[in-house]
Amino acid sequence: MATIQKMKNTERMKTLSGHYGECYDLTQRAEENFHEIDSAACMDLCDSAAEYAALWMESARLQNDFPVIDQMIKGSGAVSLSPEEHVALVRYLELGRDMQNMERKLLYFRGHTDNYAYLQMISGIIVE
Repeated sequence: MATIQKMKNTERMKTLSGHYGECYDLTQRAEENFHEIDSAACMDLCDSAAEYAALWMESARLQNDFPVIDQMIKGSGAVSLSPEEHVALVRYLELGRDMQNMERKLLYFRGHTDNYAYLQMISGIIVE
């Protein structure tokens, strides 16, 4: 029975691939569109997660109040920091790490929900 179900799914995928072209190559699509997917996830977090929005706002404030942060991140050459600038830079890096963790968590769980929906679509999972 499992072989028959597997064969049916394989035949269905051939039909879907023939009908829609290569649109079902999710790995390739994810790789090609990762920056857009990542950007959309960040925007979703800004809109729906108050904690993420607060981290983002604090990060932007630090960049604005301490221009040396951009010099450290994007510039080149030697930079010297005052004790206050050093504290601000460390906080900025902590905020970035916290935001990245929230982004990765969102993408991880979104991937699971997308995969479940995809498997349902190709009859890999039968919901009764």
